[in-house]
Amino acid sequence: MISNSEHKRRPLKVRSQKWVLPLALKLLSWGLTPNMISMAGLGAACLGFGIFGIAVYYPVYAGIVYLAAGFCIQLRLLCNLLDGIMAIEGNAQQKTGELFNEVPDRLADCLFFIGAGFAVDQEYVGWLCAIFSLFTAYIRILGASLGLGHDFRGPLAKQQRMFILTFACWGQAAVLFISSDIAILAFGLWVIAAGTVLTSGLRLIRLYHRLR
Repeated sequence: MISNSEHKRRPLKVRSQKWVLPLALKLLSWGLTPNMISMAGLGAACLGFGIFGIAVYYPVYAGIVYLAAGFCIQLRLLCNLLDGIMAIEGNAQQKTGELFNEVPDRLADCLFFIGAGFAVDQEYVGWLCAIFSLFTAYIRILGASLGLGHDFRGPLAKQQRMFILTFACWGQAAVLFISSDIAILAFGLWVIAAGTVLTSGLRLIRLYHRLR
């Protein structure tokens, strides 16, 4: 059974870190809103998508590109963390918050996965990751719409998918100094695709049993 707190927010250990709340409150003191930070996360994804494109047209810079793309992924996750902290702990919830919390997130997922697939010349696996990530979110939101709360469980929920993609980007950047034939990023995308299918299946099964 999912707890009431899990119905509302994705469980994240990093949320309890001492630096998180002061940073969120500082952003609020500067006049920024949770919706603005949500859009900044989408901006980081757009930047990451563009950076992945550089690896295709300027492969000589691929190492730097993958390093920078990994930082864009982490910046997006930081924005995802801070917008919720600002809204809840900072008491700055907005009427349009749910809209800004969900839509930019789904677009950001697609941009990173499609961009990464394009960078490694395997566009189809990037699209598969994007489609499957949308499906996991759809199942979660469907469960909430049926009054059963949000099921954020994995094994490859958003934070795990983004961790693997970040690790794959940075790993690819590192091995490019040794060999251009080691396809860590492509392998990471296939792991994400398979893991996301499994996550979707498990969420569907849990939803089915709860409905019964």
